[in-house]
Amino acid sequence: MGGASSVHLVEVQSFYARYSLEGVLGEGSYGKVYSVKDKLSPAVLAVKVQAVKAGREKPVLAEWNVWESLGSHPNIVQPVALCQEVNVYFMVMEVCAASLPDCSGSDGRLPAIIAGTQLFLGAFGALVLALTVGRVLYSPCVRRLFRNTALPGIPDALKPVYPSCSDAELIASVSLVVTVKDTCAQIIDLFQHLSKIFPEGMHVYYAYPAIRGCRHVASGEAGKALFVNFTEVAVGASDAPIAGFLKVQPLLKTKYAVLMHNDAFPMERDFACEMFRALEANPQYPIAAPQIYEAANDKIIVPHGHHQNLHVRPSKTSTNGFRIDYDLSLHLLTQRAPDDFKEGPQVDFLEDHAFFARSDRYHELLDPSGSFTLEYMDMILNMRARNTSAWYVPTARVLFDVDVNKITWEDLPYLVYKRSEQIGHQVRTYLTKKWNVEFVNTGIWNYVRYVMLADVVIKADDLPTDWDDQAAVFFCWFESVGFNRYNGQLLPDFIEQPSGGAVNISRTMKQELPTDVPAHRVPPQDAMEVLPKMPRKKAGAIDISFKEPHLPIGVKLTNCDAQEPSSYQFCGMAVQDGDQCTCYTYIVPFNLKTTLYLDKLM
Repeated sequence: MGGASSVHLVEVQSFYARYSLEGVLGEGSYGKVYSVKDKLSPAVLAVKVQAVKAGREKPVLAEWNVWESLGSHPNIVQPVALCQEVNVYFMVMEVCAASLPDCSGSDGRLPAIIAGTQLFLGAFGALVLALTVGRVLYSPCVRRLFRNTALPGIPDALKPVYPSCSDAELIASVSLVVTVKDTCAQIIDLFQHLSKIFPEGMHVYYAYPAIRGCRHVASGEAGKALFVNFTEVAVGASDAPIAGFLKVQPLLKTKYAVLMHNDAFPMERDFACEMFRALEANPQYPIAAPQIYEAANDKIIVPHGHHQNLHVRPSKTSTNGFRIDYDLSLHLLTQRAPDDFKEGPQVDFLEDHAFFARSDRYHELLDPSGSFTLEYMDMILNMRARNTSAWYVPTARVLFDVDVNKITWEDLPYLVYKRSEQIGHQVRTYLTKKWNVEFVNTGIWNYVRYVMLADVVIKADDLPTDWDDQAAVFFCWFESVGFNRYNGQLLPDFIEQPSGGAVNISRTMKQELPTDVPAHRVPPQDAMEVLPKMPRKKAGAIDISFKEPHLPIGVKLTNCDAQEPSSYQFCGMAVQDGDQCTCYTYIVPFNLKTTLYLDKLM
């Protein structure tokens, strides 16, 4: 659609010569929206009326160009005419008749909060929100947002940049190393997917946490049935995913390795080849980063990992006066068409879902104590401290996809412990010491844990029959809502031999887990030496940090009837013990249902 400065000539007509204004549908800072009567046509019309000072017409003309480029979209049949009277512009649209009452308030008017341009509802509600907060049409990213509404849910593949790889080349040069990110049972789906795009002779390594639940999954059998060079490795019950990458490293026989979690599904066979060729062509870079997408609830695939401007800035709560931070990049977020992407250095983050590494070097760049939610900053800092970065290869595409509908009881112990508050605070305390800047409380661990488990239902037939496994599921529920000690023990340790008697379930908010930085993990430069310094957060940029480090815990107990499903329909956990049925329900302290169209925007 061209750059922000390319506004083509628009034919502007007189409004009142043909149209008349009817009732007001909405009002906002950008103008008012009215229903319109056309003297020459029975079409259902609406108009956005906007006052414009002389010499300030360009944004209006640019907006009209965008609507004409888009053509027909939800609730809009077509743009009809751009009209003008003295210092006022009128954008006349033919709209779907059914859309107007659906969007009205109780008095028939659109709520005032949805501003003038939000007449154009449905897929465009989020765009209007962006416009309202100042992302005007001069921004190429906002123009992309408009454009992307017309693109397919799955982005078109990019043409490979490098020569294709033979099976023999991949087998000789590249290994696949897979670890557990959050859930364990999905690994079998991933193995099946990998076997369809990569040769069976590739060296495949799977490292899993030896925790109750994960070790029950028949991953080894599945891997050996699909790959002739398959190796399974167990790490500690509470180890981070990166620990698996490091334990496998001495076993590698190839120059390169794809390091990936079991939630990352390569989208094409070129995934490994493009990164292999890219690192061969750029020997000064230790790691290649693919383009990572994620699957939204509606299965629309969107970019994952959109950080920019990694920096330090003053902080009143930091011991040295500075905190680390980054901005969200609308540029990266809106990349969708092939021309949007450009290969080159990636200096602000490295997502751990999947990347490509030189087998003999990656141990110094991956720190298991910096894993569990904040590794995307720690890994790039490890590179920046050594005067290098990752090399971004957009033609290597991978889909981050966790199907919460497939979560099983085997997934619960590792997931709820890994995403617990105590682990989140342990990691950020460790990284604060390591990099000499404050890693703030983002609370992402609470968000991920809640989002992944909020709608999961595990029925009686899908629960384990062994008593120890059932006990593990029971105590996992308490870990999921914020408790973290069971007779004084951590969850992974306690559920190895769960007690059959009374158990004291408690929560400690003291930092009791180790946070000291070993000598071999002290970086050659700290964050203050390698990152730019900013005086403050950019105006309008989102700051995701929370002062209170711990969420309150609220649990409601009621009675239920195991023979009557309606009595435990809304329970977080229902337990039948002899004749007693008890319903445990978490009192959620936040609201993730009201999205203000941000989910549509993302």
